[in-house]
Amino acid sequence: MSLSQARRAFSMIELVTVMVVIGVIVAIAVPRVGYASTRASIVSAKMSARNLQSAIEAAYYEYGTWPKSNLEDILGDVFSANPLAASGAPVLEIETGLNYNDVHPVDKTSSPADPDAGWWYNPESGSIRARVYEAKTGVLTIELYNEVNGTNIIGLGETKGVSSKGKSDAAAAAAAAADK
Repeated sequence: MSLSQARRAFSMIELVTVMVVIGVIVAIAVPRVGYASTRASIVSAKMSARNLQSAIEAAYYEYGTWPKSNLEDILGDVFSANPLAASGAPVLEIETGLNYNDVHPVDKTSSPADPDAGWWYNPESGSIRARVYEAKTGVLTIELYNEVNGTNIIGLGETKGVSSKGKSDAAAAAAAAADK
């Protein structure tokens, strides 16, 4: 019997080597897949927030006032669930009794334990914001909120502010009223 005919199985060292290589590949690939999924949700929420804000502004220019109710009907196909909200959370919260300069919700996060609506809307200013999941730290949560909503808040308790267009919503409302 020749040497090539006698060897028909893998040695234990060869099998262990292959298993280690596969383990390294899995250890590298799995976190990257999770990161890609998270980034996709963030980009989706960011684009949805921009589309919703554009649709709300179009309704303002058409009707001369910010939509007060029936927001889902006005927005139509543009309206969708926030991919960063807790599952089972309501889709939209229309908060009444606010001023035109309240441009951020008090609670900026949505979690399974506290399932606030995925989208927050102030009908006095036309501000719509995406709530985000709570990150590992408050700073990371603020960064995520700012990235998705195009804002630059510095604290989670902040409700007044400047819109992503660089002027306060109060100034925008005053300018719009002056144009009438």
